[in-house]
Amino acid sequence: MRVLLRAFVVFAVALVVLGLPALAAAEPLPWDELEIAIGPVVLVWGAVVAAVVQLLKHVYFGDKPLLDTPGKIWAANLLLGGVGVFLYEVLSGKDFLAALVAAGAAVLTASGIFEGVKTAAGKSSVANNHNGTG
Repeated sequence: MRVLLRAFVVFAVALVVLGLPALAAAEPLPWDELEIAIGPVVLVWGAVVAAVVQLLKHVYFGDKPLLDTPGKIWAANLLLGGVGVFLYEVLSGKDFLAALVAAGAAVLTASGIFEGVKTAAGKSSVANNHNGTG
């Protein structure tokens, strides 16, 4: 894990060092005029998605819950949160990139609320995943 973390840090530093000349250039960059605002729709939709995911975890097919693994939970967050906000943003006339960032924020919001509730209940997946069993 430390090797992976060090590799990531080295990669990030190299990326910043290599990108400095482009950022210091006097000519405008394509994203200079881009403005991204994360509004209440993203926050509210994130909370709604977190609630729906919690409900879907208690829906059973036979003896198995619909969302029984962390991967399925993340997929539900991505599908419900990301696609929902992305469609809302695009249909309301936002740029593709702005809509994509808002959708990502909604997924992170829903996942953060999910983890916050689990941590408050003493069942955080981060705390329980130290031995690899989830």
